[in-house]
This record gives sequence, C-alpha cells and structure tokens, in this order.
Amino acid sequence: MSKRVSTYCSLFMLLVASTSNAQILIKRAATAYNKYAYVQAAELYQDYVEQEPIIKAKGVEDYKDTLNLKALKRAKLDLGNSLLKLNRYEEAVKWYEEGFAKDGLEVDVDKQYYYNYGSALHASGQYSRAKGSFETFRRYDENDHSADELIEGLSKIDELKSKESEYEIGELYANCSATDMSPTFYKNGILIASARGQEYPLQHQSAWDGEGFLDLYFVKDGDTNATFFSKEINTRFHEGGACFNKREDMVFFTRTNYTKLLPSKSSEGVVRIKLFTSRLVDGKWDEISEFPYNSDEYSIGEPSLSDDGKTIYFVSDMPGGFGGTDIYMCSMNEDGDWGEVANLGPRINTTGNERSPFIDPDGDLFFSTDGRGGLGGLDIYHADHAGGETQTDHNLSDVHMALLGYDFVDSHEDHFEHAVNLGAPINSSGDDFGFIIQPDRNKGYLASNRAGGDGGDDVYMFIKKGSGEKLKAVVSAQHKEERQAKRAQAAAFKKIEEEARLAKIDEKAARIASKTAKSNVVEDSKIKGENLILSGVVYSKSKADSMSIGTPVSNASVIIFSGNDILNETTTGDNGSFTVTLPIGKNYSLLIQHGDLFAEDNIYLTEKAGINLAPAVFTIFTK
Repeated sequence: MSKRVSTYCSLFMLLVASTSNAQILIKRAATAYNKYAYVQAAELYQDYVEQEPIIKAKGVEDYKDTLNLKALKRAKLDLGNSLLKLNRYEEAVKWYEEGFAKDGLEVDVDKQYYYNYGSALHASGQYSRAKGSFETFRRYDENDHSADELIEGLSKIDELKSKESEYEIGELYANCSATDMSPTFYKNGILIASARGQEYPLQHQSAWDGEGFLDLYFVKDGDTNATFFSKEINTRFHEGGACFNKREDMVFFTRTNYTKLLPSKSSEGVVRIKLFTSRLVDGKWDEISEFPYNSDEYSIGEPSLSDDGKTIYFVSDMPGGFGGTDIYMCSMNEDGDWGEVANLGPRINTTGNERSPFIDPDGDLFFSTDGRGGLGGLDIYHADHAGGETQTDHNLSDVHMALLGYDFVDSHEDHFEHAVNLGAPINSSGDDFGFIIQPDRNKGYLASNRAGGDGGDDVYMFIKKGSGEKLKAVVSAQHKEERQAKRAQAAAFKKIEEEARLAKIDEKAARIASKTAKSNVVEDSKIKGENLILSGVVYSKSKADSMSIGTPVSNASVIIFSGNDILNETTTGDNGSFTVTLPIGKNYSLLIQHGDLFAEDNIYLTEKAGINLAPAVFTIFTK
C-alpha cells in the first residue's frame, strides 16, 4: 500500500532535514558569529535573507508564516551585525534599516542591536541618525551609560568637523589590496603589519575577515615596496602591533596565541593574542619570550614603549576594565622585572574600545577609541602628560591573581590630561588608529579603513603644513582615478551577476506563489477525489528500548513537504495521532518535531484518490 524508508534522528541530525534548510542556515550563521567567523556568518545570513521572495510567496495566512517573516527580519539585523564586524558599514546600515522597518511585523530585540545600528550609522557619516539610535539604546535602560559619551560627542560633531587641521595626509604606495596596519618607527622607515602573504602563500586565512594572517614588513622611508621583516618573528599566524626600544635591539610584538603550530584556545574556545619580546643577537631576532601577564583567557597586544624603556603601554580586554578593550601600563622594577599592571582610568578608557596607544618622548599619549562620539568608528585622540604619579587604589580583580599570581591595580589617576580629538584629516568617518608621530611633530603615520583606500585597512603618511616635510611615496591622484575605475568596472560585473541570481529566486517565488494560490482552493479530498488521507501516530522512546512501541507524543509538529515546498502541516493530538491530506503520485518527506527532537520519514504514495490509509507509526528517539 505504501513504501517507507525511515530515518530517525535527534537534534544533532537536524542538518539532514531538507525542510529545515532555513533553520539550519540560521543556526550555522549564529554559530559562525559566536566563533568570530564573521565572513562565514555574513554569507549564511545573506543566503537566508535572499529567500525573502520565497517566504513571502507562501503567504502570511497563519501564525507560523508570521513567525517565518519575523525570523527573516531578525536575520537581517544579525546580517547587519556581521557586516558591522567586517567594517562594511553602509551594507550593515541597509540591513539594519530593513530589520527595523515598521511594517507590522516588528521583532523584539536586545537593546544592543540599536547600539550596533548607531555604530554603523556613525561610521557611515550619518551623525544625526546615529545619535537617534544611541538615544533609543539608552532609553531601553537608563542605568546603562554605555552610549552617554557617544551621544555627547555627536552633539558636538559640527564643531569637530569645522576644526582646522595643521596636517595633510596621503596614502602610502606600499599598501596592498589586503590589510596594512599598525605602523611603528624602525631604522630609516616603518614596520607595518600586513596580510599580503608573500612569504607564506599557503598560510591559513583568518575566520574573522577571510584574509591571510598578518606578518611584519619593513617599508623604507620613500620606498614603494614592503619587505618581509624576520622569519624568526613571523609565523603562519598573526604577528603585528610592534614597538622597539631606543637601541632597536629589542622588539615587543603581538602574536596569536599558539602552541606547537596549533592555535591555543581559552576556556570559551577563543584564540586570544599575546605580547612577546625578542632580542637581536648576532643579527638575528632570538630569545623570544612572553610578557608575564599574558593569559589564555584574555588578549594583550599593541604595545608602545616609553622613551626610557621602563614603561610599556598596551591594550587588553582583561577582566575589570571599563569596556571592550582598555589601555594599561606596566613599569619595570629596579630588579628588571615588570611590576604591577595599571589601568589608565576613565580619563582615557571608556565603555567602548580603546586601541593603539603611542607614547611619545614627552610622555604624551596618542590612542584610538570608538567610545567618545568622534567622526565615526575609531578616532585618534591626544592626551597630554599631566606629570602626576599613578595611584593604585584597589585590586582590579581577584580573577587576575587566581589566574597568574600577580597583583593588578586600578589607577584612577592624574597621569594624563583629558583627551582631545585630533579632527580631520587625521580622523575620518571610518576607523582611524595606529597613530605614530616623530618627536618634532612634523611627520607621522596612521592606519585607516577610510573610503578610497587600497584595501580594508591602509597605512597613511601625514605631514605638518609649512614644516618643509613632503609626502613621499604616496598614491597619486592619477593612480587613485585608475583604481576607482577598475573598482567601478568590477562592481558593475558583480551587480549583473547579483541581479541574475536574484532573478532566479524571484522566478522560484513566483512558482511557489502559483502553487500556494492553487492549494488555497483545495477542498476536502473525499469530495474532490484528488488527495489521499494519511493518518499517523507519533511515539517517543529510547533507542535502547527495542521491546515497547513507546509513549504517544502530543503537540508534536508534523510537516509534509515535496522538494522545498511545504504541502501540509499539523499538530498531533493527545494520543499522538494526526491526519493530513496529500496529493497522489509524488515523493514526500515528513518531518516531525517535538521540542529539540526530530524524526524524518520519506514516503512514496501511489494509491487512488479518496482512500484512507491505515495509520502509520512514526517514532522519535530520545537518545
């Protein structure tokens, strides 16, 4: 009468259920996002939201369809979050706008979505809208002051934009199409961190942004090429964020946490970064050692060394800080060991992220932050040295002592004056960081992902107007025009491909809409004689139970589909039974869900129309 091949599965087997493709995409996307694999997360969310015409073609006639459309809107917001992490701000704004659209299908979301939306608007130069989104975030919880400084800063944005600058800026010709960042003075040029991958063409890609891992390269002043720095320092994983002592025979650098060529993970499964030192011995970088406050549980990196070489400044997300990443300092004791770690306090650190400290010979601090409402993203600030001594008020966190056995102290101190935004063109609406400047303040470098660059992040040179310095080996206006023309051509081809792909989705949606319209007029099968009546009972039992039939499962969801089309769905009654009508002569899959448990059956029906099938038994295994 019927032929069935049964496959029983628990939650982990959800991946094989073809009706759950959309659900699978969402779960995979969320998993990728939580593992910091933002490129993969964005692609998966994109695949899901592109099914919108198909989802809408199925109609919104019942509660479940409404839930599908709300899930679609939430996925758009999550896509926005993924693109924000990839610094694709304008794309992120688009999906946030669609996810927050007032169309009667609003979704309840965590307040952080409004903060993230504000961040994307801010980095896109849409300052008034960004301020509004941050204000919405603040209204959710008046006790959360994370956005206060951003709102205050955005209230003064016109004043900041009109600030006259002493500097002019140009993009280095040595930049590549991948990431170039973290400049630091070295010999007669600068050292940069780059993902150009010349030395290790087979190295892994970063799951975060899909690029190759960073290595250190040297760019001689006025040169247009970057040369590989050191095989002793560079590995197949990330190296970057470096600084040198005065003699340039000791380097402090940032590196991915790894052991025996494999990444080492925290208890949460996250690969952190650590701070290392190396000494130049007989012309080779040797004696590589870890900074004593490194940990598998948090990151330390982006060092800057004081002029006397006795105090190091760095970035960390160690417990007890003010926000995401804070700037810390650590001074050397008389015996040559590193002393206590101190947080630079609320004059410098915010509830956002502080990055890229640079301490100049006068003790002044330059750093980047996204927590003060500047021109957008990370902005570069300057804080004069105040001459005060660091105060150690209280232990930062007992967690530190438990992990490492060292004393950590909080420093609410008068070490620096209040920070001042350097304005444009040093800052832009994008991320601006990695600022370094010569002692005479006439020339320096920074990294930025501002519009018009060659890659995601690029290194820029800036000079003081009237100083006699010249912008050397920077990208010419002609080269920029040629590059923009190539990008426009590539974008045009991409748009054609995208339109063709979306047209196929629209075509599929039209077919589904046609089928849905026909199914809406189907009457009872006994009258029309075009359908079968399938009855079934759903039981639940352990895989180890081979004797009993199991326990009837009530309120289980039963979905019948053919291909990707859902043809009927129902819910089991108190005794686990259900009845559905089906058209004849097709292959079907039947998906049963109860809580976190799933079962799938494949069915082929050839009976004549109008016949009641004998009840079929379906089993969900609990283990």
